Amino acid sequence: MRIRRYEESDWDEWFRMSCALFPGVTIEEDEAEMRHTLERADAVVLVLEREDGSLAGYVEAGERSIADGCLSSPVGYVEAWYV
Repeated sequence: MRIRRYEESDWDEWFRMSCALFPGVTIEEDEAEMRHTLERADAVVLVLEREDGSLAGYVEAGERSIADGCLSSPVGYVEAWYV
């Protein structure tokens, strides 16, 4: 297994995992949020790739101006993770 940056060809598997992680979110809302994450200059999506090329997980990380318990700003923040 290896961790690498998201590539466009990962969309279907990332979407599958995101739907599993957020079952109460509509398909349209989930897709919009995923596209917004990809557009953010301060965010990254990393995927966990199996030896056969399929994905075993992902993490969305970015920057926030504030976060609970942090005194400094900006702060790195894990938005979502799935394994």
